Amino acid sequence: MEISKNKIETLAKLYYQPTRYCYELRKIGAKLVTDEEKKQIQVFVPTNLEWLGMRIPDLKKIASETVKMCKDRKEIIFELITKLWSDATREGRQICAEILVKTSGKYPEETFEFIQKRITQIGDWEICDRLACMSIKKLLKNDFSKFKNLIPQWIAHENLWVRRFGTVCLVTLTFLGHPSTDYITKNLAKVMDDREYYVKKSAGWVLRELTKHYDPKIAYNFMVKYCKTENKDTKWILRDGSEKLSKELRQKILDKLKKN
Repeated sequence: MEISKNKIETLAKLYYQPTRYCYELRKIGAKLVTDEEKKQIQVFVPTNLEWLGMRIPDLKKIASETVKMCKDRKEIIFELITKLWSDATREGRQICAEILVKTSGKYPEETFEFIQKRITQIGDWEICDRLACMSIKKLLKNDFSKFKNLIPQWIAHENLWVRRFGTVCLVTLTFLGHPSTDYITKNLAKVMDDREYYVKKSAGWVLRELTKHYDPKIAYNFMVKYCKTENKDTKWILRDGSEKLSKELRQKILDKLKKN
């Protein structure tokens, strides 16, 4: 069910009352879907957060209207998203991510600090990918030096969502046309035998984006180095990651995998 424009505007006007904002957000969500519908949706996005059942397009509208109401009041914006994050709903955290997409260019240091402090609390792939693909996109583009040494740390982290976050940052770098494919492949190598499904998915994603945005042979040559493996997780990543190669090159990868 779509949320009315009037409800979105009414909620956004509560930007200066974070606790009330969260309360009203929950009230809106309570009337949208049944518990059974929530369970069906969560099959697609398993999460440890409370799920209110709101659609992403509506959450983007809420975030956009909220930013408009805040009128560049930095302290109020970050007070609100801090409360939204701590309220631990999937919708609240998605709104946080969307607000950061719109404000990160103006407040890069605050955005970086906000995400850095909460990176171990992410909890599901949907929040993770929005933060790593969009919320810090401008930061990665304009101040890569800040992230150069952090991304390897994230990729090596014991928390699976931090590892996914770091790996998806590599995806974002490919979108941005990062000049060093060696940096991307060197760090991707660290998760080529990861056992966690969502980390494996992000590794395959990096390989597909390398194929799309650079010379496909860069991705192909990287994959060839792993084709002799007997590790089932590495094989899974290679099958998933080779999907954007030409039919001929992908078949070569698959044939090499069959030999082991």
